[in-house]
Amino acid sequence: MTAFVNKIKIMLIGRKQLKTSRVIQMAWETLKANSSKRTTKPSIGIQKNGRISWNEGTQEELGDPQFVELLLDRQGMRLGLKAGQQAEETFSVRKSGTQKTWGISAYGALNIASLVVEKAYRKYAKVEKGIVFIDISDIGKYQ
Repeated sequence: MTAFVNKIKIMLIGRKQLKTSRVIQMAWETLKANSSKRTTKPSIGIQKNGRISWNEGTQEELGDPQFVELLLDRQGMRLGLKAGQQAEETFSVRKSGTQKTWGISAYGALNIASLVVEKAYRKYAKVEKGIVFIDISDIGKYQ
């Protein structure tokens, strides 16, 4: 009988022949809403509307700051974050509800820097001398 299980079965229904393959039983599981595999590897995301967000790994690398400086390396095409004190040139960090993400609204700063974000994306970040940064060579263009 087991030899027949792996072969294609032919069933006769009326005058028609239908080919059916072996039925595979699957175990169903419930996927929870708002659940994802979290990584502690620093990452930074940028949206077309100028929102810059980052994960828990980035927040830890920055030292859990309340304010950050947004840095732009035009030659190296890098966008970075550095922990800062409350000042005119720093951004207030906002935590996203119960999620383990933080962010700033930087539309104006990106606009002043003439950086146009053409697509939203998230990248793993690198850390160098207290600055957490991503490569932005493929996110947009300078006006």
